[in-house]
Amino acid sequence: MAKSFEVREDVADKHNAWMQDRIARSVWSKCHSFYRAKSEDGSAGKVHAMFPGSLLHFWWVCRLRWTDYVAVGAEKLERKLWAQKLRNWGGVLLLILVWAATAWWGVDSVMETGRMWVGRARDLASFRSIIPS
Repeated sequence: MAKSFEVREDVADKHNAWMQDRIARSVWSKCHSFYRAKSEDGSAGKVHAMFPGSLLHFWWVCRLRWTDYVAVGAEKLERKLWAQKLRNWGGVLLLILVWAATAWWGVDSVMETGRMWVGRARDLASFRSIIPS
């Protein structure tokens, strides 16, 4: 598994820019309170307030998108995810091939070919069980 997950810098910068733009158009930018940090020159600076939106919007913004993160020490996990994707797409490809074969050659012909291959696989498995390793 991964040792840790880090938010990509470009994603964090984009989110912070969006937050400050949204806050600048709200009442939080107009008031002078402890939500507003002072800048180095003493003037009112960045607003550090609650989320500037509804609870539903907060939920939508905070949903997990794995593309926004960099997994540290997750090479094994990435290989496993790719293998899983290949297996999933392999199943879809197999279904498409079977569908195309049945449409082209007919159901009976494809079923007979499938039975033949299953029989050969069983024969090979029983043959391997006889041979000592």
